[in-house]
Amino acid sequence: MHCISLNISHLRAFAKLLENKCKFNSCTLVIIVLSLYVQTKGLCNMLEKIKSISIREYLSGLGINPNNKSSYYGMYYAFWRGDTNPSVKVDYNRNLWVDYATNKGGSIVDLVMTIDNCSFADAVRNLSRDFTIDCTHKVTYSTKSTTTNAMQNLKDRKLSNKYLMEYLHSRKINSSVAKKFCREVHYTVGDKKYYGVGFKNDKGGWVIRSKYFKGCGSSYLTTIKGGKNCCTVIEGFMDFLSFVTMYGEPKGDAIVLNSTKNIGECIAKLSNYERIYLLLDNDTEGNRATKQIMDRHTRIAEDRRGLFAGFKDMNERLMGGGNYGTK
Repeated sequence: MHCISLNISHLRAFAKLLENKCKFNSCTLVIIVLSLYVQTKGLCNMLEKIKSISIREYLSGLGINPNNKSSYYGMYYAFWRGDTNPSVKVDYNRNLWVDYATNKGGSIVDLVMTIDNCSFADAVRNLSRDFTIDCTHKVTYSTKSTTTNAMQNLKDRKLSNKYLMEYLHSRKINSSVAKKFCREVHYTVGDKKYYGVGFKNDKGGWVIRSKYFKGCGSSYLTTIKGGKNCCTVIEGFMDFLSFVTMYGEPKGDAIVLNSTKNIGECIAKLSNYERIYLLLDNDTEGNRATKQIMDRHTRIAEDRRGLFAGFKDMNERLMGGGNYGTK
């Protein structure tokens, strides 16, 4: 829909033209045309608000996160076409996306049309239903509504899928370790079925990984009990599996953040321990989270990222540091 800019002279001219064809006088026709203009302008304003919905937030609501860490853009897998490389770039500042593999892109409306294979009208209808657009022009995600795009019908079973095991093997994760701490999770997005390696959090939600997908049904940390009064804090579950593959299970409890957004909940839980060992990522977010914990628990927290010095995280260390028995 293209928004039309009209002034009063345009309206009068249009009304005069209609007057020659219809039985209405100019005054009545101006009112009719003005009413149509106001409605059209309202629809245009609504469309602009819909287009302002954050693509990043929308994808996050589907449990889909970028494959990289950047404050101004994200690279995503095109899960709707079985992408094997993160070829979709989302510009966070311009709120636009482009799929380099197909040369398609545009606004969030174009993205929903692509994902759901639906019409422009259906995409706008879905977005206006799933997001609240109020008169103050604020756009918020409606967590109460059930979006057809959200991860639904989650069911878990023993980890055995051939392709998931091959994926874990490619990350050099020991299969026995993976089967002990993970499950095979099947779910739907709209009318499409997917599956992945699932790692359960403390609220019963799942962090899900596969060769083509990185996301979560709900974001919260995971606590793994070990029985001693010490705790190892690791950022992601793939890093936790890597640690266990290389060194065995931690001596004591372990907390897997699953996202640095959960650092507040983690800090609160750490008050119950006498010793804390930190194995967060060697990047900006990992440094910030490590500092927050060290500042709060100065006497008992120890930064042990020396175990993977020169690497971004524990899994990168595992993949770059030799064979630790992945079978």
